[in-house]
Amino acid sequence: QQWSKEFKVPLKASDINCDGCKTENGRLFGFCQMCEVRACAKEKKVETCAHCDDFECHKIQGIFKLVPYARDALEKVKATL
Repeated sequence: QQWSKEFKVPLKASDINCDGCKTENGRLFGFCQMCEVRACAKEKKVETCAHCDDFECHKIQGIFKLVPYARDALEKVKATL
């Protein structure tokens, strides 16, 4: 219920069972199956967006609007590279 309110989309508990963005045959959060950021990272074969030469491209900006703390997390990863 909290995520439904926070992200302004109806979510069920089964929607958020997830084995991570990099799973090939596991469970994915419902949106992740059509996520252009996930598809881009897979295509470029990068560990995370922080590992990408185009970090902070237009594709990740939408995620940052929904999840502002994601930028901080990725910037911390980038600082360790």
